[in-house]
Amino acid sequence: MRMNTFALMELSWRLVSRHKDLNGFESLKDFQEEFGTLGEVAGDGKNSFFTRISASKPFEPGNVQIVNLEDPRDEERVIVPFAGGSPG
Repeated sequence: MRMNTFALMELSWRLVSRHKDLNGFESLKDFQEEFGTLGEVAGDGKNSFFTRISASKPFEPGNVQIVNLEDPRDEERVIVPFAGGSPG
């Protein structure tokens, strides 16, 4: 896992663990395993965001993604709350 992806993972866990009502992960280990399937952040990570796929479900396996903003339309895929824009 690249350093910038790891930084986004740590930032994302802080977000998920603070929002108990949106945390659908059993443990940090389960979160890390799911995060490892999401791919890498683009470049320095400043335009990469961890977000849910569906706003009607919590952060849980199968409902999380990394969105790399490469086109203005990509912003539509980022659901509040989100984690991202981590420093490179």
